[in-house]
Amino acid sequence: MSKNKKIIIILFIALFLIGGVWLLLNSRLKCKLIYGKNICNFYEMMETINSDSEKSDFKKAMQLCAEMENVPKKDSCFEYIAEVVSTYDKEKAKEACENIQGFDEANSQENCYSRIEYVNDLPNSYLDEAAGFTIRYPADYLVDTSYKYQGLGPDKNISGVKFTIPETLALGTNLSSYDTGVSVEIIPAVRNCNAGLFIYGNTDVQTINENGIYYSFASTNEGAAGNFYEEKVWALPGTHPCLAVRYFIHSTNIANYPEGTISEFDRASLIKQFDKIKHSLTVQQLSFFENLSCKEMYNNIENDIKNANYCETDSDCDILILGGEYIDWGCYHFINKAVDKDQFYKKMDIYSKQCSEMIDLCVPAPAVQCLAHKCVSAEEE
Repeated sequence: MSKNKKIIIILFIALFLIGGVWLLLNSRLKCKLIYGKNICNFYEMMETINSDSEKSDFKKAMQLCAEMENVPKKDSCFEYIAEVVSTYDKEKAKEACENIQGFDEANSQENCYSRIEYVNDLPNSYLDEAAGFTIRYPADYLVDTSYKYQGLGPDKNISGVKFTIPETLALGTNLSSYDTGVSVEIIPAVRNCNAGLFIYGNTDVQTINENGIYYSFASTNEGAAGNFYEEKVWALPGTHPCLAVRYFIHSTNIANYPEGTISEFDRASLIKQFDKIKHSLTVQQLSFFENLSCKEMYNNIENDIKNANYCETDSDCDILILGGEYIDWGCYHFINKAVDKDQFYKKMDIYSKQCSEMIDLCVPAPAVQCLAHKCVSAEEE
C-alpha cells in the first residue's frame, strides 16, 4: 500500500471517529464548542425564561447567566431575566437584578431596578426622526408636540415635545397639573451643547454621569405669588441639534390653603417617575455616536435594543437580524416593527470598524410573537 493511500485511510478513520464523537455530544456542548459559552448561554436563557410563569424555568435561566464569564453580557443576561419575569413576579425580578455586578457603567443593580419598573410603566413611545431621538412615557401623560419653552425671554423660545402629568396625579395636592412635566428640547446650530443654554441667567453647570451617560446638568428654583417653579435640565454634549431633557415642577404654597383641604405632593415619587422617562431616551444621531468611546458606543446600542422591544400584539413584533459584523450584540434581537432597523445597523457599522474583534458564528433566528408586551420567540408557547 502506498504512503499516500495510508495517509488517506488514516485521515478517513480520524474524521470518522471525530464525527462519531460529535454525534454523541449534546446540542448545548456543540453550541459552546462552536460559538462560545457566553453566546450559547445567553440564547439558551432566552429560550428558558418566559413571560408565562408556568412555562418559565427561572432557576435554570439564572444558572445559565451565572455560568457566563465576567463580561458585560453577563449583566445583560440577568437584566433580561428581570425584565421578563417582572410582569408576574417582582421578587424574582429583583433577585435577578441583585446578581448584576456592574462590569460596565451601563449595567448596574439600580439601573436594573429602574428598568423592571418602567417596562410596564412607560408603554408609549415618541419618535422625532428629524432631531434623532426616541423617548417613552406613561399612557396617561398628555403629549404636546408643538411645545415651546418660553423661560429665556422674548424671541428665545426653545422648541421640543412635552409630556405633562395627568390631573389625577396632582389631585388633592399642591402640585399643578397644568404645566408640570418632562420635555425634550432642541436647540439647532450650536457648537457646545450644554445645560446653560436651556436655563435663564448664570447658573452652575456641571458634568454628571448617570448609568454610563454623561450629561451637562443645571437647575434653578424660583418662587412668586405663592407659586414655586423647579427646573432641572440634562443636556447631551455632542448632540447636533443640541438635545436636553427638562423637568418642570410647578407647585403652590400649601400654607395658602385652608388646613386639611390639600396635602403636600409626593416629590420623591414624581422625580422617580420623571427619571424613568429620562432614562428611556435614546439618541440616534450619528454625529453624537461617533464621538463616543468603544465602551460608550456598545452601551448606547445595547440600551437602544432594550428600549426597542415592546408590543401589544404579535403583529407589532419584528426581528433585528445580526451576526456577521454585528455579532457583538448576538445573532438576533426582537424589536417593535415600528423601530427603524437602519439606526442600529448604522451605529453598529461605526462600532465594528473601530472596536469589534469578534467572529461571526450564528444560527437562524426563530419566528417571533408578543407576550406580556414583550417580543419573544414564537417557540415560547
